[in-house]
This record gives sequence, C-alpha cells and structure tokens, in this order.
Amino acid sequence: MNDASVSEVDRLRRRVRDLERLLETDRRAGLREIRSAAAAVPEPAPAESAPPSLEDLPEHVRRAVEAARAKARAEAQNGVDVAFYPDFRGGNPYQEMLFSGARAAGLGVAPLPWAPESLVHEKADPDRGYVVNLHWTAPVLQTSEHSAEAVRRLDHFTAMLDELAERGGRLLWTVHNVLPHECPYRLLEIELCRRLAERADLVHVMDDSTVEAVRDLYPLDPAKVRVVPHASYQGVYPDTATRAEARERHGLGEDETAVLVLGGLRRYKAPERLLEAFEQAAARHPGLRLLIAGEPDGDPELGPFVERCESDPRIVCHFGRVADDDLQWWLRAADLAALPYANVLNSGFLHLATGYGLPVVAPDVPGLRNILEPAWSQSFPPEADAPVLAEALLAGAERLGNAEARAAAAARGASYPPEAMADEFLTLLTSLGVKPA
Repeated sequence: MNDASVSEVDRLRRRVRDLERLLETDRRAGLREIRSAAAAVPEPAPAESAPPSLEDLPEHVRRAVEAARAKARAEAQNGVDVAFYPDFRGGNPYQEMLFSGARAAGLGVAPLPWAPESLVHEKADPDRGYVVNLHWTAPVLQTSEHSAEAVRRLDHFTAMLDELAERGGRLLWTVHNVLPHECPYRLLEIELCRRLAERADLVHVMDDSTVEAVRDLYPLDPAKVRVVPHASYQGVYPDTATRAEARERHGLGEDETAVLVLGGLRRYKAPERLLEAFEQAAARHPGLRLLIAGEPDGDPELGPFVERCESDPRIVCHFGRVADDDLQWWLRAADLAALPYANVLNSGFLHLATGYGLPVVAPDVPGLRNILEPAWSQSFPPEADAPVLAEALLAGAERLGNAEARAAAAARGASYPPEAMADEFLTLLTSLGVKPA
C-alpha cells in the first residue's frame, strides 16, 4: 500500500471506531453504520494476515501447541457429543474439571479449533444430540487488529451460531466475566453478548447474582439460566509439602504473616493498589510479608511495579509461570490469600486458596458475597483505595492468621469439590439432549 492508501484506511478505521458510539443509543442503526464503514476497509493481504507457522514459534510454545492439537485429535477420535471453545486448559484446569463427569459418563468431549470455521465439530452428529459450550468470549472479537476486523468477526461468529441451530445443535454459554478484562471493542463485545443471550439454549452462571450484574449490558432470560458454582481445586494439584517446609523454602519466620497473590499479573487486578496497601500495612505490622507469583502479561506499565517488588526485602516474588508442581510451595507457605481486584465477577484463585485451606482477603462484590464467610475471609469495598485495603490486610492478618481460620477455609474447599461440580454440569448437558453411553 502507498502512503495515500494507508492514510485512507486509517481514516476508515477511525470512522468505524466513531460509529461504535451509536450502539449506546441505537443498536440497529449503529450496527448498520458500523458494518457499512467496515466494508470499506480493505481486507489485509494474505501475507499480512497469515498467522505464524509452528516453525516460527519459540520451541516451548511450538511443543505446547503440538501437544494441544494432538490431545484434541485424540479426544475427538470416537466422536464428539460436546464441543467447547476456547480451550484454555493449558493455563487453568477448570474446563478439565467441569467436563470430567461428562467424560466419565461416556460422552465425547473435545475443543473446537482456535479459529473455527463452524461450531459443528467435524466429528459431531447433531441428529443424535450435540452441544457447544462457549466459555470466555475474548478470542472471538478482542484479538482483532482493528474495528473493521472485529465487525467481520462478529458477523462470521453470528453466522456460525445460526448454522449450529439450523443443524440441530444446542448452545450452552458459560458466563465467566461481565465483559473481558481487556476489551478494546467494548460496544461490539456487548452486542456479541446480546446475541449469545438471545441464541443460547441455556446460560450457565456460577452465582445467581450474575443475572443482575450483566442486566444493563445484555439481559439474560431467567428461564434459561442455570447455576453450577465454581468448585474448589482440592485434589487437582500436588499437595505433599508441609507448611513448615514451604515457609522454610521462602525464608519465612514463625512470627511472620505472609500474604499471597498468585496468578497472571494484569492491570485489572490493581497490583499498584495492592503494593501501596502492603507498604502501608507493613509499616504498622513489621512482621507482614508479601508473596507474589505469576507471569506479567507484557504490559510495559507493569514494569515499575515489578521493579519495586524485586527491590523490597519484605517481598518474595517470582515473575514467571508457576509450574503445577510448585503451586503448593506458595499456597502452603502463606497465611492469607489476597484478591485485590477492583472489578471481578468470579475468582478461580479464591477456590484454589480454599482447596489448600488458605483464608482470603477479597472484595465485597455480589459474585463472591454468597461464598465468603467471616470464619475464613476478610472483605473490603471493591472501590477501596490503598489505605482501606491496608486496613483489610491488617484485619485479616490479626483475625485469620491462625489454625482455626485455615481449618475453616479447608472445610469450605472440601464442601464443594471438583467431582460435585462435574456431576451438576453433566446434568446440565444431558438436559440439552446429549445421551451418556
């Protein structure tokens, strides 16, 4: 493309972004205008849009991709009754836990390809029962390079949803978040969610407060909503390390109180607020320590946060992926788990913590309010500034840093293990017409 052509494409893309605002007031007119403007943006040349080949990827990434593809082929070998998208099992065993009951009952469960051309799996037979379970929606639109591409993806995905229904397949949508945490195409994402809500046969939520949480953006029909809570991760990861061994590994003294933050480091988790709160709390509680383990997502604005943590002797940090076998060393060493999020609907980390008997400091949001109990949790307002969060950390350290609170957290984890969630989810799947062997 010459400079003039590039300038024109940029102008058209800006026009698409501007027209997104129409969706706030007039959904149909907004989409019509956005689609018209998007049609004027040329498709990228094949050389520009082609994804990198496996040979171009780092070796460890290539091995992971090849292993995931081989696993997907093996899972689909004997037919597919339930397909799911996207496949995020590489970083979170939640989907593996969720489908374990279906697999044990003889149902064929397999992921769809990362960029599917159809929601009907090639090994599926919709005439005898077939369900697509859609999970996190971010890959559908939010990885687009520009708004015009996002509009095209929205149209393509809608066509696939309609094809699924026409061929007799059923759609089960699992709502993990109100919207994706990183959401550059927010209004188009809301439109996607509205279409999913309209077309889904059933909507799976983890707490009944979800219906109210999303109401202003995309209403859910209560008649379609089914609640299957998030289980603990009890028994999913190795758990052989003792508390004493784990604390020794991280250099923690008997009289010190360790607060753990575990998982991918992303801006929506408000890490700067947490660090400020910890510094304020530690000034009043000299024995307070902070454990941080997780891989930053590449956001350059997180750089100063990482540097401050690495230079503070009161903080034990590992800014990289934590291997499954190593999770226990962090969870068993800590006295409290901190969920310093400003905005969250569900939290896998909370259920991971209780599975290891770890009390939590968590935001008082509707999706967690029905779970948290005073015997093993300390809450704070989600909009709290650093001083208020510091007070919550201090209150949690004083009230929950003991064996009784750890036992209460462990009891919570044991009360709803993965097997219970899997059984409930199997019931949900069979209500949509798939038949166990």
